[in-house]
Amino acid sequence: MAYLNEEMRISRRAFLRIAAIASGSIALSACGAPSTPSSSSPAPGAAGPSWATTTASEATSGQKGGVLRAAIISEPPSLDPQWTTANVTTEVTCHICETLFTLDEKLNNIPLLAESLETSKDGLTNTIRLRRGIQFHNGKEMTVEDVEASLLRWSKIAGQAKMLFARLDGISKPDPYTLVFKMKAPYAVFDSVLSFRSQAAAIMPKEQVEAATEKNQISQPIGTGPYKLVEWQKDRYIRVSRFANYHGGLGDKPNGAGGKRPAYLDEIRFIPVPDQSVRVAGVQSGDYDYAEGINPDQFALLKDSKVVTTVVSSVPNKCPTHYINKRSAVTADVYLRQAMMAVIDPGAALKAGWGSSDFYSVSGALMPKEGPWYTEVGTERFNVRNLDLAKQLLGKSSYKGETIRYLTTQDYPNMYQEAVVLNQNLQALGLNTKLQVLDWASLISQRAKPDAWELFVTWNGYYTDPSLMDWMNPDYPGWWTNPEIDALRTKLLETTDQKARFSIFQDVQRLFYEQVPLLKLGDVRDLWLISPKLKAIGTYPTPYFWNAYLTK
Repeated sequence: MAYLNEEMRISRRAFLRIAAIASGSIALSACGAPSTPSSSSPAPGAAGPSWATTTASEATSGQKGGVLRAAIISEPPSLDPQWTTANVTTEVTCHICETLFTLDEKLNNIPLLAESLETSKDGLTNTIRLRRGIQFHNGKEMTVEDVEASLLRWSKIAGQAKMLFARLDGISKPDPYTLVFKMKAPYAVFDSVLSFRSQAAAIMPKEQVEAATEKNQISQPIGTGPYKLVEWQKDRYIRVSRFANYHGGLGDKPNGAGGKRPAYLDEIRFIPVPDQSVRVAGVQSGDYDYAEGINPDQFALLKDSKVVTTVVSSVPNKCPTHYINKRSAVTADVYLRQAMMAVIDPGAALKAGWGSSDFYSVSGALMPKEGPWYTEVGTERFNVRNLDLAKQLLGKSSYKGETIRYLTTQDYPNMYQEAVVLNQNLQALGLNTKLQVLDWASLISQRAKPDAWELFVTWNGYYTDPSLMDWMNPDYPGWWTNPEIDALRTKLLETTDQKARFSIFQDVQRLFYEQVPLLKLGDVRDLWLISPKLKAIGTYPTPYFWNAYLTK
């Protein structure tokens, strides 16, 4: 694994922005800055640029044919949908493999491979009936044997699956299309976990998952999705083609990621293009039809272009997060983590990473303002930017100048630019932080090793329930697990009354700011570029291309 020097080339515009913001952000007020979000950051939904958005609901009668060339940010670390939480893996494999449930346009869970779900009044029995006649790409019909085998393998790999199966008493199969899940306790997010796209409960043939077991990655997944894997030429492209016997979804029109799901494209080629400037130029020249990971500083330059279309998420869809390793002897110290939270400047880091405040808002709430889980409990500890307070907390810690290894990447320029600013904030406190710049696949690999890092940068997508967030997963790198959060996590998962669950989540957020498992900065919107010929792409929870088509 090759480390890249932290002074690697970046755009002159980005470099000047980072330098100006970082130098200003470390001039922290000795008496402390206000704890409220920066006034320059509008509330989500505030007036901003005119978003050019494309939604799957446009795909009522698309045109068949064509090869979609999608420039993705890096080579996926795996094509096994159950193996990793890496977004780039999810973006590819969601076209190949499917889950029992998915999300509609209002973020409700709806059937996909399942036909229905019935839950008993006591919450202890969940009965799933499968759709009949669903074919895998190898021609085999999907039955309960494939679903059970897939879920059992998933239960040994994914953190969300382990939490579900820890509460499972057993699975029975009264017929080839019915599964009955007997629970030890009610599980409030049963269908949400089964629709979760990150490290998904993807259904594959029994023979494939049992041959791989939980110990080996599946490199050529066989699914039921609208596109089947044809070839993976590493560092060149991943090619998928339309599955002729695809079931087509449920219903007569698209509904979020569910409903009718026609496959119009002949092929999709996912092409790893780590350099953002090459991705942008490729869409402008017509070499690519889609590009992701576009820095918002490009928006003003491209929004009125006649050769590209900008697509912006209409609401904040993720939060930049800098995880702290609780298994490291250095950062296991809660006073050190509290000192980090007290000294950082979230607004400066977001401005460096995301440019225009139209694309970000400074917020300490762990769930977005648009949703039912929003609360400001505990956030008085967020965005304080108080060097004196940070030094007091550091003085209570056991920190003695040990190196703090901080993993970042330039595959996502936003992540790198945020890390540069926070690194300077932490060094102003006297911490011996060292940026290690890796490609994204290497960072994913490195963060899984508890002895290899103290901080790493990523972002987390927002999901329908806080219990599904990565930071709530005790097995997610960073490893937030202790008696207090474990007890709250259990209560949140096993309580079904929504008012009671909200109160529990407030306790979770309060504990979050006491224990500081990670540094959350705010909420952001994504920017994609597409060819004007590409219509009806989906963007939530990750980009997808069923329903999408190319015009002539």
